[in-house]
Formats: sequence, structure tokens, C-alpha cells
Amino acid sequence: MTTPIPGRWLEAIVQRSDRDLRRYLAQRVGNRADVDDLSQEIYLRLLRIERKDLIRSPEALLFRMAANATHEWRLLARNRLPHSAAELGGLESNEGDPGAATWRSEIARELTNALAHLSPKCRAAVVLHRREHMTYSEIGVQLGLSVTMVKKYLAQGLALCREHLRARLGPAATEADE
Repeated sequence: MTTPIPGRWLEAIVQRSDRDLRRYLAQRVGNRADVDDLSQEIYLRLLRIERKDLIRSPEALLFRMAANATHEWRLLARNRLPHSAAELGGLESNEGDPGAATWRSEIARELTNALAHLSPKCRAAVVLHRREHMTYSEIGVQLGLSVTMVKKYLAQGLALCREHLRARLGPAATEADE
């Protein structure tokens, strides 16, 4: 049996599935630059496969690799702090009110400081819950934790963030969240 030429094999997969792959990734990461990076990583992983003749369904493998790469991307994202408190959800926008914008900016800065003091898993649980709107079980799967541990990390992380905000900005900083 002849082995397909690696470039041609990949070229055929790209022609058949690239649009669907990019749509799949865009639904999971939302950022075009990340979609480009992840799709390139997935194609590189396909090129590294030595025994391509053993693959029954290249498209199924492509999307399994996409799911794995997206999962890895999210695990790495847990170490990235949100750029604003609004990314965590729960902060309303008052576009016409400069005072409210300044207040939101202060809250965002202090919330970012509070998140920096949490352990990586605790911070990841808070960010995934508040920004990504993931359920306890989804967060558990994402971080390799039990639902009970996710609840503990969330309770601890949110409590510490509230305490930090109250200490730095006063009780008004947490009123909207309660």
C-alpha cells in the first residue's frame, strides 16, 4: 500500500474542512487571531502523525484535535487575567456617565489585583464561571477538579475578591454583585 504524500494529504483535509474547522474554533475561542493560531497548531499536529494510513476518518481526527487544542488553550487562558472587570461579567455599562466609567475602571483595576492574589486554580474557576459563564461541572472538567472543589474555589475566590474590593473601595464596590 502506498503512503499518501504528507503535503497532499493535508491539502485535501484543508480543502474539505478548513471552513468548518474555523467556524468550530470561532465558536469556542471567539478571537480571530486565536482561531488562526489554533488552526495552524492543529494542522501541524496532523503533519506530525507518522502512520497516516491508519486514520479512518481524517475529519473526525481533525475535530478531535480541535477539541483537544481548544481545551489546552482554555487551560492556558486561566493564567491570563481579564483586562477589565467587565470581562468577568456583572458590571453594568453607563456609557454616558463619566463618573460611572471612572468607578468601573477603579473596580476593574482592584478586581484584577484581587485575582492576582488567588491561586491559579481558584482564579481559573472564578474567571471561567464569571466570564465564560461555565457551570460547576464544566469548570470541573476543564480544570480536572470535582464539582465540590470547584464550589470551594469559587466560594473562596469570590469572597476574597469581595473582601479586597470592600477594603480598597468601600462597601459600594460590591453592592451591585450581591
